[in-house]
Amino acid sequence: MANVPAVEQAPILDFMMVRAPDPVSAAAMRRHYIRNWLLVLRGMVTHAPAPNEDPNLLQRSSKVGKLVFEKIFGQFPEQEEKALEDLLAALLSQLPPGISGAELLLEDLDRDTFLIRDDTYYLIPDRLDQLFGDAALLAKLAPATVVLEAARSRFDLITLTAALERIFDAPPVSVVFSGNGHSDAFGTAKRVLFDALYRLFVLSQWISVNPEPVSDGLRVLHVLEALAIDELYRRARAGKPGSPQEAAIVALFPDVRGWDVTKDLPGFPMLGTAADLDALLSATPVIHPIFARLFNFRHPFNDIKPIGIGDLKVVKQWLTAYRPGEISHIHNIMQGESKTRQHRVLEKSEDVFTLSGSRVEETTKDTQTTDRFEVKAEAENVIRDSLNVTANANLSYNNSAAMITASAGAGFGYTRASEDHTKTAQNFARDVVAKAIDRIETRTTSQRTTTKLFETEEKNRQVFNNVPGKGHVSGIYRWVDKEYTAQVFNYGKRLMFEFIVPEPATFWVKSRILAYENALDVPQPPYPEPTLKPKQFDFTWRQIDEARFDQLCVEYPELHDLRFPARALSAAVRDAQSRGRTFHEKDVQGAGHSVTYDCSIIGGATGYDVATVVVTGDANFDHQTPNNGIQVYLNERLVHQETRPGTGYWAMGWRYPPDEPISLTSDDASLRLDFIDELDYYNFDVTVELTLSPGSLERFQRRVFNIISQVEHGKAEEDLKQRKLAHDAAMAEYNNRLGQVEAVALRDLVAGGSDAANKKVMDEEIKKHCITMLTKEFDTIAGDDRLADRPTTGSRTVCSVATQLNVHRSTGEKDPTTVGYSAQPNKVEFPAIAIAGTRDKGSVVQFIEQAFEWQQLSYVFYPYFWAEQPHWIELTSRFDDVDPTFSAFLRAGMCRVLLAVTPGYNHAALHYLATRRPWCGKSPPAIGDKLFIALHEEMRAEQDDRAGGVPEGEPWTFVVPTSLVCLHDSMNPLPDLAAERKARAETEKEPRR
Repeated sequence: MANVPAVEQAPILDFMMVRAPDPVSAAAMRRHYIRNWLLVLRGMVTHAPAPNEDPNLLQRSSKVGKLVFEKIFGQFPEQEEKALEDLLAALLSQLPPGISGAELLLEDLDRDTFLIRDDTYYLIPDRLDQLFGDAALLAKLAPATVVLEAARSRFDLITLTAALERIFDAPPVSVVFSGNGHSDAFGTAKRVLFDALYRLFVLSQWISVNPEPVSDGLRVLHVLEALAIDELYRRARAGKPGSPQEAAIVALFPDVRGWDVTKDLPGFPMLGTAADLDALLSATPVIHPIFARLFNFRHPFNDIKPIGIGDLKVVKQWLTAYRPGEISHIHNIMQGESKTRQHRVLEKSEDVFTLSGSRVEETTKDTQTTDRFEVKAEAENVIRDSLNVTANANLSYNNSAAMITASAGAGFGYTRASEDHTKTAQNFARDVVAKAIDRIETRTTSQRTTTKLFETEEKNRQVFNNVPGKGHVSGIYRWVDKEYTAQVFNYGKRLMFEFIVPEPATFWVKSRILAYENALDVPQPPYPEPTLKPKQFDFTWRQIDEARFDQLCVEYPELHDLRFPARALSAAVRDAQSRGRTFHEKDVQGAGHSVTYDCSIIGGATGYDVATVVVTGDANFDHQTPNNGIQVYLNERLVHQETRPGTGYWAMGWRYPPDEPISLTSDDASLRLDFIDELDYYNFDVTVELTLSPGSLERFQRRVFNIISQVEHGKAEEDLKQRKLAHDAAMAEYNNRLGQVEAVALRDLVAGGSDAANKKVMDEEIKKHCITMLTKEFDTIAGDDRLADRPTTGSRTVCSVATQLNVHRSTGEKDPTTVGYSAQPNKVEFPAIAIAGTRDKGSVVQFIEQAFEWQQLSYVFYPYFWAEQPHWIELTSRFDDVDPTFSAFLRAGMCRVLLAVTPGYNHAALHYLATRRPWCGKSPPAIGDKLFIALHEEMRAEQDDRAGGVPEGEPWTFVVPTSLVCLHDSMNPLPDLAAERKARAETEKEPRR
């Protein structure tokens, strides 16, 4: 393996072994962590000291701790924000008085941490030179830090001890211990430093702090204490026990009583090498959880805990050698035989993959080349078949061994003991690779079997001559196999979280349904149903006069045959028998002559009334008597009568209207002339002046109106017919579209896309559920959300100027038309970023996105019956026809998720779970609960992802057959890969000329 370049080591399998963190030993606890053994959190200061308790303990204990304890346990705040402000005010009251703007020195703000409240600047002590106070020992920690850092690169215990003794004016053992335990100076210094650390940690809610200088001071005290204990240990080994300091150690740490001086001091950090010094100077201060969680200490905001530590295992393979395999063909040539061979090859090439189905290929080869059967793909297939990462994942739990097997990338397991997981990983990797080889061998055997699927005709002409005297010849062809070597590599530890989330696809399905509803163009029926729309005239039949009639004739050709009747006519009356217009008679005999004519009125008179009768002509009576007279009747109506006594010749030009208009119902009329006395002759012309009767005009108006009404009615019926056709077509389209909408089933809406798109959907939804479990955002309780409803965008009103074209139209000769552009102001709401909300929310979002390996999410779907029972039918109706994994996602009642923390974010992730605040500085102090310390210790020596793997266990080899053949005992042997790698390595080592 040492001679195999890393580029040739192909990863074929990734899996995660999850285990509980190892318990922290007493030695690791005292070496790697700095605890405040003076911290006393009690509500009463005047309590009686406990047995064997230092009577000055309460006075030397944490003032910040006492204040925080009283604020959290002495109050029951209804509003957390107000309670935090009260706590802030109390903490600021412990600091020196704040300074106003007039007293402010800008140099102070450049180098100091400060907080502004009510126009007052409060300088927050976070450096050792700001913490002198009554702890004189603190002034010597800064130069001691310089000495200790220098000793890291050139370690010498005696020189280091002498240098520290010069700084502290006393040996470390005298600085740290006194007859009653720790010295007052040492205890006071530690209390002041821890108080400063507590204060900074609490104030980190309002300002950005840097606890490293304070932590460095605590590390110096930590080294001093180790040096003091080491000195006491050497004294005891030298046979000089019984010093007051040794008694102090026994009093402070009862677990060292009776220790054997020939052995190491149990559980205490010893300082003998540079590595010991590095470990002590890298120790982490431990703070009580009350300072991290504050008001969440009594009611934690999130009680979720990591399930343990995950070791990322990667199986890599590399090609070791080419080996001759089984015999593939034997070609026999008898002595003296000359043989010509022409053959046809029937070839079937079939590669079967679990995920993508089968592939059938047809190839024609002139020379044989290799098809490399990658073990990686087959290993993944075995993983999917055995662990079944998709919907049908098989999980097993062994109660006795506490082993859970599921998928994390390719798979994961759980074991309690760290020494067991390496062996388990080896067995798991070997088992997977072995199964992969079995599958490849089976497939290769199938490939070597000729199948009549596609017929490829390959004509090869080979001539074999076996020279006489050489004996019989057998050409033996053998398959060529590849020999691979595999090795398990450990790529470091991951902090692992496990979640059970309900119905992972619920929101996505709901969003698809709502999106479909919002985007759906819902068809509407073509209401109202078409009805006949008669023409609504803006006039009545009575209003049809000559002018309107002329207009109507233009619009309606149906009126062209009609003429508006004249209101007055003058017509001659004609004798119907003689067809003449003159009524005459001669040599009339007898008195009292009367004659009746059947007449017709020339030009028509129907519908008219006779307004005036005009009679012209002459008559002659035989005698001039007083009784000469004439009576004229029209239609038996007396029109005129006249007598002329003593007149024999009459010349007549009568124009007389009848007493009442005479209505003519036709063009025919009767004219009766009665003569009084004896008549000789008469010769009359009769003319009538007619006026249109009201009834005739009404009938004409009605007729015209009826004609145009019928025309419009016909048009309306035709329009109705067309609208009904359009309505029927629209109704058919409506029914068709509505049928299409009704035909869309729920499963069609929630069906996924490609495998990659479905994977993205599942990862995104499950990621959202994990964030909910981690942050308590987006859950059913909206009152405790800090991110979901925080506004990050808004708007600002901007007076936007738009250039517009203005056209002024002319209104007269003196007002010309003008065109020009002008700038028109307009108030517009521009989208804008809310900086304060974005910063607060963005810091958490960025932390959550970076602190976890979201791209490595592993999950297993549990069946529908783990959901609420009313949801069963809906869940079982969801499926994807193509992607079974996506179907499992849609139907899942529960989902088990495994999430790893990004390397480097382990401590920050634990800090967030404890405080609900992302830690943006260096490594935060450890929070003093057992699980936190255990996980913190486990991750101290973490490795970077893929930066370099550590081999685990012994490598193993396996053989993969190929489709190549070689001639047995050929002059050209198979390549020796080991020799080639060795030669290449030696060439690379040679210096370039």
